[in-house]
Amino acid sequence: MAARSLRGGEAGVWAGGGFCGGRIEDVDPQPLRALLAAGVVPVVSGFQGVREDGETLTLGRGGSDTSAVALAAALPSPVAKAFKELTPDNSRRPAEFWVGLAPGTDNTAKVNLVWTPRPGIEGRAAAGGVLASAKNAGATLFEGPVKEGGISFVSPPGTVQLDLTIQDSSGDMIDREQRTITIPDVQKTTLALTTPILSRARSSAEFRSMSSAPEPVAFAGRDFIRSDRLLVRVAAYGSASTDAEVTAQLVGPRGTTLAELPIHAEGEGAGFRLDLPLSSLATGEFIIAIAARTPAERVEALVPLRISR
Repeated sequence: MAARSLRGGEAGVWAGGGFCGGRIEDVDPQPLRALLAAGVVPVVSGFQGVREDGETLTLGRGGSDTSAVALAAALPSPVAKAFKELTPDNSRRPAEFWVGLAPGTDNTAKVNLVWTPRPGIEGRAAAGGVLASAKNAGATLFEGPVKEGGISFVSPPGTVQLDLTIQDSSGDMIDREQRTITIPDVQKTTLALTTPILSRARSSAEFRSMSSAPEPVAFAGRDFIRSDRLLVRVAAYGSASTDAEVTAQLVGPRGTTLAELPIHAEGEGAGFRLDLPLSSLATGEFIIAIAARTPAERVEALVPLRISR
């Protein structure tokens, strides 16, 4: 695995004070995020920071422990980041969105977009429709309404700028969201997971229909009740994916594994599915953590959810 050694300043640690008595004033996580995104392990000198004038300072006694704590706070764990994706109960967002990626043909990725309205917000019109615009390097990939069941388009590797306009039933704009989506280079990928597709059933009949559907329909929301039943579909891809072992766990708010979840292959090359009746769980916030691993690599996808009653 690739690694890179960094001085404190190169790792984004800003300090004040004098030599041998510096104190951390700020941490810019971007240098570490860029290395981690490229699959490079950063190795940071833990007792250093850089002052505004460019002078390198040592942090004094206990500086390495202080640096570790500061960097951990600036780079929240994947579990903590996943829980932040849940929309707060008091949010005035009129709609929830789900964006999924899966490998396409000719080194492209298939991008799926689904939305669902949030419950009525006092003093604000309900969401009645969504217009979407997607561009990559200036080229328009999609532009138009997001129909019921969602839309999909293909994109080459790079960055997709997604512009979402939420309208009321009269077609007037009530909100707008912008998102940036990183499209991987599929041909260079050794192991990855598609974005898990979560479908919700509110009755036995809905679940039977959902289970037999050739193309699963994603549910964009992440708020559920205990009578709901979830079906999660995911696939591993990349040059090493054939030999990958795929597992799933239920994770609690503190990152503790609460249970191993049964996940089954749907057939050769058809991906995996996980059936989760929520009646067996208490109210609260959870994460479905799906991992694919080979002897040389491990990747993970996290699906946060909230059970309200």
